[in-house]
Amino acid sequence: MHWFVRKGIFFKPTSPVGWALFILVAIYAVHALIEVNEHSHSTMETIINWFFRVILVGVAYTIVAYFMSEKE
Repeated sequence: MHWFVRKGIFFKPTSPVGWALFILVAIYAVHALIEVNEHSHSTMETIINWFFRVILVGVAYTIVAYFMSEKE
C-alpha cells in the first residue's frame, strides 16, 4: 500500500494514513509556532526557532513519504 505520490519535490498524500500524517505535521507546525512565540523575546528569535523545528519535522515527513511512496 502506498501512502504518498511524488509530485516534483513534494509528496502528496493518497491514503487516509498519509493524510493523517500530513495533518499531524501541519498541526505540529502551528503548535510549535505558538509555543515558540510564548517563550521568545523577538520576532527573529521566534522565526529562527520555529523554522528549525519545522525543518526537522519536514525532513522526517519526507523520509517517511519517500519510503511509503510508489517507486518509479
